[in-house]
Amino acid sequence: MLARDDVKRRHEKIFFDIFLSFGYNVYMGTIDEVKEILNTLRIAMSILFGMIVVLTGSLVKRYDTGNTDTLFWLGICLMFVFMFILVIVVRKIAKKTKEIKEL
Repeated sequence: MLARDDVKRRHEKIFFDIFLSFGYNVYMGTIDEVKEILNTLRIAMSILFGMIVVLTGSLVKRYDTGNTDTLFWLGICLMFVFMFILVIVVRKIAKKTKEIKEL
């Protein structure tokens, strides 16, 4: 029969192996964690740029055809929301970059 400490160590190893298999390291260093956050923010910025480009194209098309209805104005409002979110993401990227510089 296994002792209580052996069972505990065995469960910790299983827990650790599960997290490593999903690509998450429990003992990740601070700089690596900040770098991962920075990469995630960069991906979010790229997605936001893509959404802004697609939305701008569809709004220009609606304006050219004369469809300035509720959907058009909702798109304009959504464009400003995306731009505001983009400013927030860029500021967070600048903050994380400075944080990496300090580490």
